[in-house]
Amino acid sequence: SPDDNKKIDSTFGTIEDFKNLAAKLHDNGMKVIMNFIPNYKPTLDLSSDLALNELTDILQFWMNEGVDGFRVDSADQILANESEVIALLKKFRAVLDEASKDNPSDPRILITQATNFSPYYGNVSHIPLNFNLLQDFTTPSSVNADAQAWKNT
Repeated sequence: SPDDNKKIDSTFGTIEDFKNLAAKLHDNGMKVIMNFIPNYKPTLDLSSDLALNELTDILQFWMNEGVDGFRVDSADQILANESEVIALLKKFRAVLDEASKDNPSDPRILITQATNFSPYYGNVSHIPLNFNLLQDFTTPSSVNADAQAWKNT
């Protein structure tokens, strides 16, 4: 149920523990980013207004508890059609943008990970991720421009 997505597993503490953690992180200049998996329950019809309302309610709940942003893993696999995925993510982005309007210098952010991340730039995701870009960085010494330039010659 949607209420399950508004609870803390008792193994990790209580909602008050979470609020305290978020406050301490904010006091130290850090942000709280939470994984958000819209299609975690495969029977959820993501094209329905009811599902969209439940999911945006979940986003709003966690922002009210101190979450600064959400990471949507495998965004391109939420729905079969990429244009539908982008339309859905734009709706989530609108919720975060609305929550940020009174404090634009401290926005709530949407991070997406997809195989083809370029369609998610712009007004869909604040930070599109592409983990495939990291596959060449296998050792600490490979994480610099000189090492990559040398490798590619």
